[in-house]
Amino acid sequence: MDLDSLRAASPGMVVDTTDEALEAARADRSGHRAAGRPLAVVRATRVEHVQAAMRWASAHGVPVVPRGAGTGLAGGANTGAGELSIDVSGMRRILEVSAADQLAVVEPGILNADLNAALAE
Repeated sequence: MDLDSLRAASPGMVVDTTDEALEAARADRSGHRAAGRPLAVVRATRVEHVQAAMRWASAHGVPVVPRGAGTGLAGGANTGAGELSIDVSGMRRILEVSAADQLAVVEPGILNADLNAALAE
């Protein structure tokens, strides 16, 4: 698979193919592991990174598995052979809070504890 075109798809987007990253993407806290290793792990820190990775995956017919902190207990973030992991754990901003509407708009990588701490104020 042509990962060079994925790397070129968005400036500043990290496409990680290290053994450590690929092995980590195969499992979550459930204890289950995907049978094979993913093609790569995209370390998204901006919406544009997610968009570029999704466009590349769509153009190449590559399944995508979104991943946050990997704390899930059902294997939903486990990425297997021939798949692309999009790690959104670097997208942790709180975009809007409205106490009146009981609304918080956050990026997908926010940790519940971090949001709770920010809202405690």
